[in-house]
Amino acid sequence: MSIIIILRSLFDKFFRGVLNSLLSVFDLRLIRKSTYQRFSKYEEQGLDLIGTIPNLDFETFFKLKKKSHSQIGQDLFVLASLNFEHNGFFVEFGATDGVSLSNTYLLEKKFGWRGIRSEEHTSELQSR
Repeated sequence: MSIIIILRSLFDKFFRGVLNSLLSVFDLRLIRKSTYQRFSKYEEQGLDLIGTIPNLDFETFFKLKKKSHSQIGQDLFVLASLNFEHNGFFVEFGATDGVSLSNTYLLEKKFGWRGIRSEEHTSELQSR
């Protein structure tokens, strides 16, 4: 029985590889149903631009989504577009308190980015 499972697993991997190779001609690829379902939820929230990023690492994206402070995933879009680059530089206008709804908090804390934040309303800055 375990031989059948191993053979099926090898066939599945081979089949997925062949199918992904064929799909890549059209700039497409296979993803798991569970990944698609999670992605669909974010698409409903206005994160449909994420799907336009070629070769997106969906697993990394969904792990980081839990740590994002941005309103609609702007930080995730930047990271995914730049292949999750570390040690970048940012400028954020309308930064509120630098944490709540921040488009750069994740970049700074998890990816070592440095930058400048600006907030016109000083009451936002004094609340933290």
